Amino acid sequence: MRRHHAISIRHFVLAATSLLLSSVSPSARAETFPEYVKACKTAVGIGSIPQFSCTSDQFRTAGGVDAGLDFSQSDDFVAHRRINDSVDAVFACRWVGINGGPDRAVSGEMIVHNRFNGATCFFDQQDLFETNAYPQVNINPVSPTHSTAAKIWRIGEGCTQCHAAGPYVASPQIVGALAKYGLINDGHDVWNGFYHPVGSSTGTPVVTQPACAGACHTMGGTPTIPSRIGAGLVFGAVVMPSINHVINEVKSQRHMPPSDPYSDYRWVNRDYPGDSGDWEDLANIQREFPQIACSSPAYIEAHVVDSPEVITTDVPDKFDRFNLQDGLVCLSSDQPGRRRCQNYQTRYMCNGKFTPFQDHDSPGSSGDWERRSSFENLCANPTWIQARYHDGTRWVYLNGPADRLAQFDTGGLVCMNSDQDNGQCSNYVVRFNCP
Repeated sequence: MRRHHAISIRHFVLAATSLLLSSVSPSARAETFPEYVKACKTAVGIGSIPQFSCTSDQFRTAGGVDAGLDFSQSDDFVAHRRINDSVDAVFACRWVGINGGPDRAVSGEMIVHNRFNGATCFFDQQDLFETNAYPQVNINPVSPTHSTAAKIWRIGEGCTQCHAAGPYVASPQIVGALAKYGLINDGHDVWNGFYHPVGSSTGTPVVTQPACAGACHTMGGTPTIPSRIGAGLVFGAVVMPSINHVINEVKSQRHMPPSDPYSDYRWVNRDYPGDSGDWEDLANIQREFPQIACSSPAYIEAHVVDSPEVITTDVPDKFDRFNLQDGLVCLSSDQPGRRRCQNYQTRYMCNGKFTPFQDHDSPGSSGDWERRSSFENLCANPTWIQARYHDGTRWVYLNGPADRLAQFDTGGLVCMNSDQDNGQCSNYVVRFNCP
């Protein structure tokens, strides 16, 4: 077993949460890497896997404690790609820059998961070279489906220690990344129902837990104390417990509602933009996720998958329009008592940078009109709209959605494909604030 799979608590930031990949099953005839990739593509339902780079679109995980030191952030990075409406790929680089420079990591692992049929593939990067020091891998390896992938990747096998109970182990350290990527409360199964790893030592898909008898978390369905691995790991390292135990711990520490309305465990991604659009409405969420949906929320927050920028209804005015396609329009007729709207300024992100703010209208009898068509010298394809107003003491900044939303209030978020210029809504994730 590789040395760096058990070095310290800090090193288990990802190993104990979502991405510890290590082959543990005996092999009668080991699958070749091309055989595994072929089985993966068939079972998961994909044609290829995208290439990743951990530092181009990364989530830096929360730090751990090592030798009594508290790290506010770790050197572990997580990246995500949504391959299609059913399949997500998650890639992790651990200990980036610790050994070999900023383009090297100590390990790199990938999970490819179909949230509907449960098929899941695991890939583990090979070391660049053998050394007595920490191993090294690239942070931007070729895709596992690339023609040269067998020189870079190896099979994670189905029995991958922390993943016997599900594809994602949502501990407090990793839940921020999973929430950003829309992988919390999105229908994927973590209770040994639909989840199954692809491939086995005989080439037959592993679909039942007993087939992974050698894994450290095969008892994933029982909330037990942490398992201790023996001779294969230095220092007698303790690996994190099952997904049930993690979830029970989260509940007991009151990360879940109703005590913490801002918990990352509350984000919901119940729907993907399908034939009509993306429906993240309160009625369906109350029915499907009753433990995290109150009856009368104070306001709703949302973000697009892979984006950390949160939009919210908790603003002083009701907007007629506020989105990337139209700009911002605030009508006095929509405000209580027909009061005047705030005076808004808008700016857009072009080529990764924000334009200066522009103010094209002052609130009059009709309202404040900051339409995108009035914005001067705007690039052809801006990617984000932001507005601000002055409350008398400070500037308050607001993030707008990418799309025209049919509904965005305490009743939920609804985006209709038919309302969009390109005919396709973004994939939204929502969270309700329950007073």
